[in-house]
Amino acid sequence: MAKAGSSKSWFGQLTYALIASLLVFTQLLPLDARPATWPAPDWLLILTLVWVVRRPNQISVLLIAFVFFLSDLFLQRPPGLWTALVIVLTETLRARSAGMRKGSFLLEWGTVAVGLIVISLGYRFLHVLVMLPPDPFGLTLVQQLMTIVFYPLIAGLASIVIGFTSSKFDDADARGTRL
Repeated sequence: MAKAGSSKSWFGQLTYALIASLLVFTQLLPLDARPATWPAPDWLLILTLVWVVRRPNQISVLLIAFVFFLSDLFLQRPPGLWTALVIVLTETLRARSAGMRKGSFLLEWGTVAVGLIVISLGYRFLHVLVMLPPDPFGLTLVQQLMTIVFYPLIAGLASIVIGFTSSKFDDADARGTRL
């Protein structure tokens, strides 16, 4: 029985890694030469947050760090800065996930929204602190708002496609560990 639980964990980590790779790859594709009128939400961040909140024991912090560090390198962001902030957010949400499962979806969404705002402001502050030119504030604000607005859509799709329903506090996986 323990073997089935660990294979499910490995399958979840592999699935996350493949979806994350696909998302980063599509961001690198030159699909349109014109600049976008609206910045797209950070799909990789939304996916990661949904995964961590809904199934906190399924993906490891090392996998998240590896995926986001590679995305920092590929997307030409300061290596490790966004990764470190995302790790802080995901581990905070992972620690609070049991409490969020007791509440409603609005509690989950609000907690994620506050976390996104905090790490975005932290990222901007650290850019200014080390004298890197920050992204335009309007674009950053719109991207984070789009990320917050699209969080329920991805959470809904994850519950339908992958089966990531908001599990209750007493739910357990095949190994008997709480979700």
